[in-house]
Amino acid sequence: MATVTVRLRNRASGALSAPVSAQYQVGINHGQQLTRTNVGPVGTLRPSGPVVTTRDGQVFENLDITGSLDVRHNVTLVNCQIVGDLDVGNAAYTIKHQRDLGRRLVLRNCRIVTRSPNTKGLVSWGNGQTDATDTLFLGGTDNTYLKPGTAPSTGYAHTFTRCWFGDVQRTPGSHSDCVQVDGGAGGVLLDRCSINSFSLATGEDPTTAEASVDSRASGGLILTYPSSNPDPIRRIRVVNSYFDGGNYTLDTAPPDGPNPTDVVLAGNTFGLHHTYGPLRTGPGQSRQDNNWAESGVTTTGRRVVAGQPVD
Repeated sequence: MATVTVRLRNRASGALSAPVSAQYQVGINHGQQLTRTNVGPVGTLRPSGPVVTTRDGQVFENLDITGSLDVRHNVTLVNCQIVGDLDVGNAAYTIKHQRDLGRRLVLRNCRIVTRSPNTKGLVSWGNGQTDATDTLFLGGTDNTYLKPGTAPSTGYAHTFTRCWFGDVQRTPGSHSDCVQVDGGAGGVLLDRCSINSFSLATGEDPTTAEASVDSRASGGLILTYPSSNPDPIRRIRVVNSYFDGGNYTLDTAPPDGPNPTDVVLAGNTFGLHHTYGPLRTGPGQSRQDNNWAESGVTTTGRRVVAGQPVD
């Protein structure tokens, strides 16, 4: 891990921020190398209550935020933790992009912990953007729930680089996923991420407990559509990432709605745990060099060898 100093540019005014120190990972070229301890915040964090952004270009550094983050402006968090409140309702998201404002959230070396099984971690509908690097997403009925709107000039509404996802929570009848894209054409990129679709036991708290591989969640990355007016999904990139757990661990084939297009799954590796299978894709989607991460017998009874293609 290397320490660098950066100056962040306000996209609205063009002004540069004061110097901000940050820890960045060096030499991680695949999500299989990620752990809970080699990404996320380091050092002493200052206690803070909930954050509601008030102006574009705000930068928060080295904070331990209790409650939530309400994204109403372009905002950057560096080396911060956000811990949601316990047992809040389903609309009390830990991070909420206000609908269709088109604001950009930047997360650098952060930890996002949702403690309530009734709600979700990071939520965005429509024209909101996320750029998360070296960040952990823990807990909630979904770690992240996205409906990406118009793509920004970078090509993806939401980008996750070297991020760790897992320890989702359940309630009776819940569908708990690490990353859910529920319609939308704005694009999502997962690059060198680790997606661990296992759920905590009922009543366990992700601040103190870790999920067992014997308790699979619903999905790792799953593409879905709402029951009415589905907005076609396009431009999904999942590269050099690690997946384990869930029903179908990586599922880009929604059972209803239009087939997602411009989907590329390349260089990913898979653990041995799943309910139905490691990978399910739709017609015309690109699958390149996706292999088993380890040798052994899968939970569905198939013997595989590390490096063997996942079919």
